[in-house]
Amino acid sequence: MRRAKSDARDDRICDLVIVGAGAKAAAVCARLRALEGSEEIVGNLSVLVVDRENCWAGNWSGAHGHTRPRALLATPPDRDVGFPYEEKQEQVRNQLLSFSWRAFLAEQKRLRSWVQKGQQHPAVEEWAAYLAWVGGRVSGRPRVTPGVDIEVALGHTVRARGIDFDLQAARWSLDFRAPYNGQKRYAKHLMLTGPGRPRTLNISVPQSGTGMKHVWDSRDMYTRSADVSRLRSKASDANIVIVGGGGAAAEAALHSAESWPEARITIVSTSPTLWTRGNSPYEWELSANPRLWATLAAEQRRTYLERFSMGAIAPLVMERLSQLANLSYETGDVTTISPMSDRVRVTIRVPWKTKTIDADVVFQCLGYDGTAVFELLSARAKAALPTGGVTDLPKHLDAGLGVKLAGVSNRLIWPGGAAERYGPGLTDLTLLGEMSRRTLNHLQI
Repeated sequence: MRRAKSDARDDRICDLVIVGAGAKAAAVCARLRALEGSEEIVGNLSVLVVDRENCWAGNWSGAHGHTRPRALLATPPDRDVGFPYEEKQEQVRNQLLSFSWRAFLAEQKRLRSWVQKGQQHPAVEEWAAYLAWVGGRVSGRPRVTPGVDIEVALGHTVRARGIDFDLQAARWSLDFRAPYNGQKRYAKHLMLTGPGRPRTLNISVPQSGTGMKHVWDSRDMYTRSADVSRLRSKASDANIVIVGGGGAAAEAALHSAESWPEARITIVSTSPTLWTRGNSPYEWELSANPRLWATLAAEQRRTYLERFSMGAIAPLVMERLSQLANLSYETGDVTTISPMSDRVRVTIRVPWKTKTIDADVVFQCLGYDGTAVFELLSARAKAALPTGGVTDLPKHLDAGLGVKLAGVSNRLIWPGGAAERYGPGLTDLTLLGEMSRRTLNHLQI
């Protein structure tokens, strides 16, 4: 890291603020703790991690939607917050290993059992517990001098357009809705994380004649308990339509089969079939090797991302889907959803004809719009971005997964936008340790 000793002394000002207390925030904070006492840390640093949920890894826990708690983690858990642990300094590597998945299991005396059972992929709720364990260990005051002060503000909501950038003062500001009650915090650098907003069909979505909501996004399906209870009462003749053909759609099908075993479930996607991720060493190497990724042409990168990252289903999940007798698949486009007395009618354009399904529930599992996080930025902050703004930002991201603003040294870091340019391993769970290394190496704090 190229850094000078920080002159930030106001307790409202920090060197780096991270929005989102998930896997990426845990990885960056774990690396900062591992660097304490090394030559990389020149002066005392301050970091603020802020999240609107009251826990670390809320999006992984299942409590706030986004994931099915019992779903199996698609990525091997050894690809944890420090992976691949290719550190030049042995001290830093050993410190990072103390935050590893295996260290987490060892502390709970479960490592031997996990190894003996074949090192199986854990449920995502257990992965959330691991990230919370890391978060609890990294937060707090510096352990040595110079060191890092990591403040974690959980349950703190940033106002819409509440993140501003002041070019003259060369700092970011965050305006909180609660519980700071309008008090602002300031930072030299900003890191944005999180999945964004669920994508939905670009058509009008009605309620039924009874006023019930029948069309849900991929967060709703795990959180709308009242609607779940209503559907259970008529499960024997219930119809469920799932729009999408990737991992989220597959998990929605499993969730539906568990919640309503007698319901008829139909997956609708424009893809000709449901694809299975091969999990071969060749696929993983391409995902986890940014140098190899750089040799691919743009069209090859897009094809890989569609097949491996966005449109494929993990083998264990596909095996469970194949056992569902009440699941069917339709290739086509959903063109309209029309209200009925107590259902909605889904019209699907399939080759050479249209088809309708009268559905009790429609789950929209079409992925996430990662750019939605930029709705937190003010107009002035967006104006400081490179030419093209948010739309073209992925083209401008440097090897540190960020950009400098308006000719100053302040940075906006957005790993979520780096997939096509630097490979999916730096945006998902595959290379969290490399992601954190690149991020911190490009900061001047």
